[in-house]
Amino acid sequence: MKNFSDEKTKLLLALTNEINQPQNKKKLQQLINKVRSLQGHADFDRSFALLVREAVGLPHPLLTTLHEFERYFQDKTNWIQSPYLRQLANHLLEKSIPMTFYGRSWTKQTADWMYFDTVLDIESLQKQFQMGQQIQIHENRDAHSGTERGLVDTQTGEGIIGRLD
Repeated sequence: MKNFSDEKTKLLLALTNEINQPQNKKKLQQLINKVRSLQGHADFDRSFALLVREAVGLPHPLLTTLHEFERYFQDKTNWIQSPYLRQLANHLLEKSIPMTFYGRSWTKQTADWMYFDTVLDIESLQKQFQMGQQIQIHENRDAHSGTERGLVDTQTGEGIIGRLD
């Protein structure tokens, strides 16, 4: 798993090294400002994608670095620290199960959770992915706050959650 801060610093350095090119100065300054503003996955919005798409004319190695940074960090599974839950999330996405939400869905949550539009067969998934002791079953049956069932990593606080029924 790549470290966001390290990769952001490398990208800023690469962009700053190219800013002396007069034909690219405006594009590069916009990219530098946007990259500086990025704090996490939630900041990867349409405006960043548009700036990357408009970066035509920049040197090929820099364009490659920009595209790789964008592609890697826009993939929300790359933000999951728990190796068990990252593997499970990739499995669900490969099966084309829609992800309905990624983030902190309630105020006392300490880490991001990924919600999928499916009923998870928890016991089968635990066996299939040989999940460690830190992976616990989470279940909420309160119809007012939303029923759900999934797996939470007690070390990272992250969760993979599906529908209850």
